[in-house]
Amino acid sequence: MIYGIDNKTLLDPGKRQPAAEARAVAALLVQENNHTALTDLGKIFSRDLSALSRAAGRIRERLRTDPELQGKIKTIKINLKQMSKCRA
Repeated sequence: MIYGIDNKTLLDPGKRQPAAEARAVAALLVQENNHTALTDLGKIFSRDLSALSRAAGRIRERLRTDPELQGKIKTIKINLKQMSKCRA
């Protein structure tokens, strides 16, 4: 578990960390892949599409200078790839 939070915390309203960062990373990954629409993610998280889009943009900016965030996203991508292989 990268962020160490449960589903309830992830879906709770508010901008508290680390849930807000986890949602923003999810939004970024959705934007990078065409498997799910950002609007669908907004429904899951009960978040506005523009808010998710802005959050993804902030994560994208941080990736340029934050090696810890880069590592988290790399790990998430590896995990997602492994999960997709298991389902195939």
